[in-house]
Amino acid sequence: MPFFVHFPLSNQLKRLLERFSVRLFLGQIARVLPH
Repeated sequence: MPFFVHFPLSNQLKRLLERFSVRLFLGQIARVLPH
């Protein structure tokens, strides 16, 4: 997510944000793929 790069985030918050965006990304993939 490019717009988050400009803000000075702490490592913990950045890690949490990455984990959240990855989970969201995987959720989108899982929704598209047939189960």
